[in-house]
Amino acid sequence: MADHWVGFVDHATKQYVKGFVDETVRRYLWLAMMERRGNLRMGVDASYESEYRVKWKQGTPESFEYGSTATFEPQLRLKTASMTWRGVKHTDTMHLDEYTKLANSAHNLVNRYNRIVPELFGEVRKYFSDEMYTDGGSDTSKMEGLETVLADDGNTVVADLIANPDDSYHGIDTDLAQGGTWTANLGTPPNATHAYDWPEGSGDSQWDFWSPLLINTTSTSWDGTNNTWEDNCIRALSRMGLWMMTNADVGQGSLLTLLTPKSFAELRESMRAAHYSLVPMPEATELGFPNTLQFEGQTITSQYGVPSGINGYSIDMDEAELLFVTPNMVESKGPTYDDKDMAYLFTAYSMGNFKWRPKRLAKLDDYADS
Repeated sequence: MADHWVGFVDHATKQYVKGFVDETVRRYLWLAMMERRGNLRMGVDASYESEYRVKWKQGTPESFEYGSTATFEPQLRLKTASMTWRGVKHTDTMHLDEYTKLANSAHNLVNRYNRIVPELFGEVRKYFSDEMYTDGGSDTSKMEGLETVLADDGNTVVADLIANPDDSYHGIDTDLAQGGTWTANLGTPPNATHAYDWPEGSGDSQWDFWSPLLINTTSTSWDGTNNTWEDNCIRALSRMGLWMMTNADVGQGSLLTLLTPKSFAELRESMRAAHYSLVPMPEATELGFPNTLQFEGQTITSQYGVPSGINGYSIDMDEAELLFVTPNMVESKGPTYDDKDMAYLFTAYSMGNFKWRPKRLAKLDDYADS
């Protein structure tokens, strides 16, 4: 009897796995946008994906005229980044005592696990959603969520429009000024500590190739008077979008800005007061998420899990990936009988990681308000 009902459970679980990714994708806009772009991938080659090349530097062409000579030097354009895979497991068990009480009805045994499988998988789905925002650099038991990339140097003052990135991602520092030069012509730079024009002005690609954009939403420099999110949000989002589209070559429509519900509500109030039309983004509506705003090429919405105390994040969805080593987003084993535990054991598990391009990420936060 045991093998008989275990076979039914195994079949039911495999059928559930087939629909799990589709159901999961439909719950989160960022995941649906990843899937549409082919950036949600399963069954990847773990060894191949763990190290990858990053172009950090561009060569400089020389003028060419009659009588000129050529200089031949190696062009070192690439750095190597290294990522690690992160795993999650979730378990359930049925003790021999429980099995004995249900043993006269295979139907009840099957139903027992048919009820628990959606629970286990649903809780793994929530895990992925929460991990989107974690710092997997400081805690290697976590997936490498957005905060893995977005630490600042802590030196921001209230007049600064941006904070200085100060982190490491996949073995490469996110700090500015890792090579080359940048202009310093503005009377008041966006950040007084680094004192360059960046993210305005111009410079060498290696200067900011691995640096995210950290927006100080409570700066007094947005409008010169007030320094709250509700006062500054339109200006801050507009400038952030321009900087990302100019410096990081982010395409129109690929920038997804995820705000806390509070920040999203205050943005809508500010837009209404400024007589903006609150128009949803067509792509998000097609994917089943009508509660969005189309704003200067950005898709803006609120998202469960964005940490309270910040305003939100902005992501170039053309470059954001969620990769799984496992053949499916979630795999399962069991139920199998364990003599030592005197129980049937069931496991749901997954292994994968997020993969970001730091230059194509932004964080909106109160870095200094006084």
